[in-house]
Amino acid sequence: MKRILPLLFLLFSGIYSVAQSTVSFESDKKKIDRNAAEDKTFKFLLTAKNYIVKDLAGLTVQVSVNRPKTTLDSNSFSVDFRETTFNSLRENNAVYLTLKKDSITDRERKIILDLKVKNKEGKVVDSVMGPNKQMEITISEIIKKDSLNDFSYLAYIGTNFDLVDGIKAKNLFFASNILLKPKDKPGRMGFYLSLFGNRTMTTSDSLSNVKRTYKISGGQDGNTIYTHREQADLLITKVSDNLGAYMSPIVNIGTVSRSQNNVQLYYSPSLEFVWRRTRSTNVYSNGRNRDSVLVSGTNNGLIEFGPKSVQYANEFNFNAGVLGLFIAHENKQISVRVHLSTGYSRQYFPERNSNISSENNIGYLKNEDIFFTGRAWITEATSGITLQAEITNTRKIPKPYYGVTLSKALNFKNLGTFFSPITSR
Repeated sequence: MKRILPLLFLLFSGIYSVAQSTVSFESDKKKIDRNAAEDKTFKFLLTAKNYIVKDLAGLTVQVSVNRPKTTLDSNSFSVDFRETTFNSLRENNAVYLTLKKDSITDRERKIILDLKVKNKEGKVVDSVMGPNKQMEITISEIIKKDSLNDFSYLAYIGTNFDLVDGIKAKNLFFASNILLKPKDKPGRMGFYLSLFGNRTMTTSDSLSNVKRTYKISGGQDGNTIYTHREQADLLITKVSDNLGAYMSPIVNIGTVSRSQNNVQLYYSPSLEFVWRRTRSTNVYSNGRNRDSVLVSGTNNGLIEFGPKSVQYANEFNFNAGVLGLFIAHENKQISVRVHLSTGYSRQYFPERNSNISSENNIGYLKNEDIFFTGRAWITEATSGITLQAEITNTRKIPKPYYGVTLSKALNFKNLGTFFSPITSR
């Protein structure tokens, strides 16, 4: 009996030691980046505990690549870990992964490493493997230098589409947008700011059989004049060049605003200032049924009214959006933003028959109205190509402004490269 007890003690102690002897990856997940200029080597650890046990001397430890689950080409990396015996392990053991240099645009990739402990017969011994038998190594995607990896701070440079003469790229468009989304808690507030310059179209109307005076000539007696009239077709177009600033708090309104959602919805009251310079163009064509009328008057020469006349007018708008929604859908590939706002509007425009006391003193009239504005921005991340559309109108005196722009979005840090001829001076 005295001899049996020590033997049982040693037996159970050995079993306990074997059960506590483990080897494992230090972590089951890692994320790394490739280098465009040179190969890059990463070090990962295998951890071993209670490994000096005589009964485990015949076990070998292996680290191998799980090819079916690995999405990176085998020629793009190598793994360095020599097969070793279990009893040769230290507390921390290095596994080296070398990524070959690569600058070609590529999606996110994964390398899966498997840890196995085998006995002399080649069978896997699971009892000595720890919790992390497999490691998932994520290699970040390779994007172009000018690709967008964030949509918070963007500048846009492009062109408006002139919808009057058909779809033509015409006139400079620029904008700067800053979006700071609120935290995932109801009532938390973010901020949106947009500074822009664009061209919007207001109206394009055509009329037939419009009567007009196209020429005035003097009579033979010097006391009469001839007024030459015709019927013509008239095309009226109004186009506005705008400079504006749009500011809005972005308010988290609960579940629909959570960042985990595919689409986020926020409450966004707004304040906007826009200076509009509107150009009205009247083009007469196809003159017919001409006649002349002799009337009293004096004219020593000939006055001809061309087939085209242009007028300019300035207008200043202040819009306070009480009801507003901001809708966002953004991921690594695309950004979609929609702003909808309605509220109080005040317009200032020059008085046509104002008494001008000096050349710098022009009278302005004001008008109050209810406005509606809708804007949409769609930006593709890799190219930065952005399609933007907007429409604005008022209720009491409808004056619709609508426009479409195509531009390239740049991170603010890359904006200097676009203006390199200027910034290098």
